[in-house]
Amino acid sequence: MIESVWQYLEDNKNPPSRINTLIKMVGDLDLSLITTELLMNLKRTMLISGVNGKRYKERTFNHLLSTLRTTFETLERTGVYEFKNKPNFKKLAASIRENKIVCYSDAEINEIAEYFKSISNKTGSLVDREMYEYFVINSNLGLRPAEYYELRVGDIDLENKTITISRALKTHSTTLKVGTTKNANSRTLPLGGITLKLLSDICDRVNLALSLERSEAMELYLKEPEGYLKGVYYSIARGRYKGLDRENYKNCKINNLTHSICVSRWKDMNKALGFDKRINAKEYNQYALRHTVASRLVSLKKFSAYKLMQYLGHKNIQSSLKYVHLNIDDIRDGIGVGVC
Repeated sequence: MIESVWQYLEDNKNPPSRINTLIKMVGDLDLSLITTELLMNLKRTMLISGVNGKRYKERTFNHLLSTLRTTFETLERTGVYEFKNKPNFKKLAASIRENKIVCYSDAEINEIAEYFKSISNKTGSLVDREMYEYFVINSNLGLRPAEYYELRVGDIDLENKTITISRALKTHSTTLKVGTTKNANSRTLPLGGITLKLLSDICDRVNLALSLERSEAMELYLKEPEGYLKGVYYSIARGRYKGLDRENYKNCKINNLTHSICVSRWKDMNKALGFDKRINAKEYNQYALRHTVASRLVSLKKFSAYKLMQYLGHKNIQSSLKYVHLNIDDIRDGIGVGVC
């Protein structure tokens, strides 16, 4: 199938890996043998009995189905193949069960912040300090994790108290690369309180790392009494700052966090604070922090779905409507407003 079909297709949204996955599940069949009945059996297997002991989510099945449908349509349109008994793809689609959006309470936010802060104070490591900063900043801004990883000094305007989000790390790509945000647009958010303070401290830290040689930092570390600055000197001396651009201060990354580091630290936190014991434990992930910020914002008077779409950088209004019900004021506020 992969040789006889995919050579005719150019479709970035439906990667060949999905066709390979399909072949592994049903075999490398002739296209004429792929019927509604065969796909219905595959649906039951994937969602109920499981493939090699693994049950799949409805969304995964629908992705495979969408890829197959696109393949069939393209082959027909280009005259490569004529189907006599094409499957009923509309009938086959699995119903998506929407999980209830998980948000942290104010008490839980404070508890998690204290957890990451205590770990940072205990270890004195840069990565634990950055994890604490990541949590506190994101509990106020609600950035996507991939957006936070790629923040640079130049994105932060301390004078005007704003931060601009314009890029993201493509964490789901086979090779990590930097690209645009999910909606391909930049957005500028206001800063204040502890968020502004932490970002200012981070910029100062980066500036210090640029100004010191590792040997100089080690000398300062040995002389400095216990405290925050001693840890900064140690991190510089040990070469922990890897995102520095010595030619351009504003292009320096503000953190050295990676997707795997954050997932691991978050898992440790969930276990330490008991979130892993909850029925919906998997929903208490980093995105729950973004959901929390969204829910907090829509509770504010006059904060409409359109404003939420702008603030969080949603691709469309449907994502924002998960948090708020539109009324006439929302519609009126949103007329002529796009994502900046």
